Amino acid sequence: MEVFPNIFRISHQTDSNVYLIKSQKIILIDAGGGQFNKLMLSNIKKIGILPKDIELIIHTHCHYDHIAGDIFFLKNTPAKAAIHELDAEPLTKGNAIRTLASLFLRTPEPIKVDLLLKDGQIINVGDFELEVIHTPGHSRGSICLYERELKLLFSGDTVFPGGSFGRADLPGGNFKDLVNSLLKLAKLNVMVLLPGHGSVITENGNNHIRSSLEMAQSLLEEGLI
Repeated sequence: MEVFPNIFRISHQTDSNVYLIKSQKIILIDAGGGQFNKLMLSNIKKIGILPKDIELIIHTHCHYDHIAGDIFFLKNTPAKAAIHELDAEPLTKGNAIRTLASLFLRTPEPIKVDLLLKDGQIINVGDFELEVIHTPGHSRGSICLYERELKLLFSGDTVFPGGSFGRADLPGGNFKDLVNSLLKLAKLNVMVLLPGHGSVITENGNNHIRSSLEMAQSLLEEGLI
């Protein structure tokens, strides 16, 4: 389903959101939980993209429901894997705790990481320039991807619509870091919000980010987190 011009959500509604950017380079944002690989491949072909066209999978963080589809895609396409440097080791070592695979009663296969991402790095995919924004809190190496000209943010599990945000009580999580990350995002001009779960927001994304920040700050001040 096209959620924004040349951006498609290809995952099943019960899975984490997997986005495909159709530009001079074909990019996936996250890879899903591994249960709907064939469906995603079918959806990709419906867009007119061949598996051989996929060049890169950018991961918003290392959790299993976003990376388990890697094994399928990395075996069936020439795509390379990219993730923030602080979340790379759980993938390369198949760490069941840090990837949360143990919560799904799974043992993750090690995944080769080809590109280590850093805060402020620019990924040029043609019509889109994605700025890597390091947003720790949900995991140590969580990132968002910001397209400044389009005022568009892939927010992973850092921030969700409706004043929600990712859990920070999991291995690698830190609630104070999450609040600081939300503060950083609240300074951006965001119209379109593409989260790791839930609905896509196509206008007034800033309002959702600020609501999430206010909720997180309130919980922190009241000592509830």
